[in-house]
Amino acid sequence: AALDDEIWPRWARKPKFKTFLSVMGVTKDNAVRYMASAIKNRLSKVCADDALDAVAGNLYLERGEGRLRMGIEAWRAYLAGPFGRWATAGTNAGVVNQLAAFGLQAQVIAWIDLVNGGADPAVTFGGNSTFCYVQIDGSPFGPPGQWDGGAAWDNAPFTWDSNAQVAEVQLIARIIRRWLNGVMSCRFIKVQLTDGTYVYWPMWESWELNATGDGPEYYNQGYQTP
Repeated sequence: AALDDEIWPRWARKPKFKTFLSVMGVTKDNAVRYMASAIKNRLSKVCADDALDAVAGNLYLERGEGRLRMGIEAWRAYLAGPFGRWATAGTNAGVVNQLAAFGLQAQVIAWIDLVNGGADPAVTFGGNSTFCYVQIDGSPFGPPGQWDGGAAWDNAPFTWDSNAQVAEVQLIARIIRRWLNGVMSCRFIKVQLTDGTYVYWPMWESWELNATGDGPEYYNQGYQTP
């Protein structure tokens, strides 16, 4: 509006017309402010905290769940440089790096890795060379407790073999499916609990599940003959 006052000719400065132009100027100023705000709130480094989820949705990235949920500053840093992050999609390093962002130390162990380590290629995953599993060491999840001890054996929101919440397990599974090489099939997740023991979380491809969401046992608890 202030710039308009310097642009319009003398005849446009009559009281009624000046009022009309002033309203137009305010409207344009508001439009510029809205556009500037919209641009700012699309950038993870400078957007408002409550805009980060919308920015992340546009980038197809997520903040995490439960104990794996990032704080605001970590979340903001995670969203910086998304194209460099997505450049690793479809690789083992991509899976490892994404899980590391949620504080998880992971490794992808494929059929070929097991065979190179001395496993029988015909027996390992039944000879399915595209099968793998993901091992997570030093997780924040603990054992589920004892029966009748007030702990969480199979009580929502916990899973039956650890105190990991269902949403946390689903997050890890989503990350693996999203970043793993498309020709590979992760059959299970091997997770180290806080007491040093390991639990196995089965993974299935969508086509393996029936109408009720159940899948058959097919190398979902180990890589030997099921």
